[in-house]
Parts: sequence; C-alpha cells; structure tokens
Amino acid sequence: MRSTIILSYLHPPPKPMDSESLHLLTRRDALKRIGYFTGSALSASLVSGVLAGCRATPPDADFVPQSLDADQYKLVTTLSDIIIPATDTPGASGAGVPAFIDNMLTSWYLEEDKNTILTGLRILNEEAQRRYEMPFVDASPEQQHALVEQMAQQAFSASDANEEKGLPPELPALFREFKQLTVVGYYTSEVGASEELRIQPMGTYRGDIPYDEVGRAWS
Repeated sequence: MRSTIILSYLHPPPKPMDSESLHLLTRRDALKRIGYFTGSALSASLVSGVLAGCRATPPDADFVPQSLDADQYKLVTTLSDIIIPATDTPGASGAGVPAFIDNMLTSWYLEEDKNTILTGLRILNEEAQRRYEMPFVDASPEQQHALVEQMAQQAFSASDANEEKGLPPELPALFREFKQLTVVGYYTSEVGASEELRIQPMGTYRGDIPYDEVGRAWS
C-alpha cells in the first residue's frame, strides 16, 4: 500500500447537516489537504470541477476523449502512471485518472489553464524528441523518469532560471498542474478513496469507536 494521506474530519458540525452538505464539507477539506500534498494551491478550475461532482471512474474501453487527441491521451496515461504507479493497488490509469483529466479539461478548466496542459504536453514530446529522438511514450522507463524527475525538481525550485537548467519553462508549469490533476483525480476514484484514503463511513466524527474495531485510520 502506498503512503496514505489521512484526511481527518476533526470537528463535528455545530448543528445538524444534511448528507449532501457533509459530503461537500468532506470534499472541500480533502481538496485543501491534497493541495498541501501536491506542494501548491489547487487551481480554481480543478476545485470547481471536483466540488461539482467530477471524479475519476473505472476505465471504460469505449471512452472517447474530447479535449485530448489519441496521442495526447496516451501521453497523459503514461505521465499519470509515472506520478502514481501501480503497486499492490491500481495506479493512476487503473483508477480512471486519464479520463478524469480529459473531462476536467473539457468541462471545467479555464482556457488559460487548459492551454498550460496542452502546450506542456506538446513541449514535453519535443523535449523527449530532442533528447532521445523519440516521443515521450516511446522512451525507456529510465529516460521517462529522468525527464519527469527534472521537471519535478524545477517545478518547485526557488530559481526561475529553468532554461539554464536545460528545460523550457513550460515543463515545470506542466508538472505542477498535471500533478494536481493526477493526485486529485486518483483520490476521487473508488480505489483511491476506499483503498487508499478509506473514506469515513460514519459520516461525522465519532470518538467512541475502539481503534481495534476500525483497523486503520479513516479519512
């Protein structure tokens, strides 16, 4: 099991709330804490989509992307699985994250944020072609990871001199936005919520349940 983010519903509401209000409160709290995990504030487009109910669902072989073409969708699938690979639980693609990303880009992302992703994907392929003489998805796992690791390091670096470090500035920007999409998509999926986060089945906080009856920290 990958490291679990424990999202605690620390305080019961001050007055009774209907089930939908409780679910919204939990989603908002989860988004805020996942933002800490991704290392930056979540984009407004991403937050709006998730609060409106957009989430990752099991992969559908008949799914047709609307914002991504076939090559872009394959690249998104590969990149999301590098960020959250399969372990003893499914990785990003197994949880339906690529389709979640396409749905977010299609229905919820502002044009500027959407263009950050699409432009970044194009430049990522150009960088892979320059380095490895092949598209990113055709590079070896070692080559893919080396490039993504450099993107990650520069994405959260205090320095703005990305060009001097060998990457176009669009790639760190892509990594920041794409990591958010991947992590939030994964933890809105059934496998991410039930097997990784273990969404709170009691609704509101209860402090009177013996730990040995729970068996694990719940979100």
